[in-house]
Amino acid sequence: LSSHGNTRQMAQAVREGVESRGFEVLEMRLCELRDSDLRDELELADLVLVGTATINRDAPPQIWHALSLFSLATPKAKVAAAFGSFGWSGEAVKLVEERLKGLRFKLGAPGLTLRFRPTDEDLAACRKFGEEAAEAVTA
Repeated sequence: LSSHGNTRQMAQAVREGVESRGFEVLEMRLCELRDSDLRDELELADLVLVGTATINRDAPPQIWHALSLFSLATPKAKVAAAFGSFGWSGEAVKLVEERLKGLRFKLGAPGLTLRFRPTDEDLAACRKFGEEAAEAVTA
C-alpha cells in the first residue's frame, strides 16, 4: 500500500529483483482486492512480499486486514519479507515482520525501509532485496 507512490516505486524495483531470479510475480493491490482472491493466490505462492507505507506509526488498516487472511491459507513455501517507505517514523515494516513470524513464515530477507522518495541507490537496494528474498525460496 502506498499513499504517496514511494512504496509502489519500491515495489517495482523489488519485482525486478525477484523476476531476475526466474520467478513469475503477481502484484496485488490490497486496497482493491477481494478476500477470496488473496487467499487463493496465497495458496499458490512460493514467496510473499508485503509492501507498506508507515502512516501514524503503523501499517494501514488494509495491510492488517490482509495479514489476518494469511492464517486462513497455506502457502506452498512459507517464505515472506516486508518492505516500505515512511516519512517520519517507519514502524510498519517491523510490525509486519513480527506478524509474519507469528504466522510461522521464514523471513527471506531483512525488512527494507526507505525514507521519502527512493533514490537510484535506494532502488538498487530494492532490486537486491527482491533477489535475496527469491533466493531464500530456492535455498
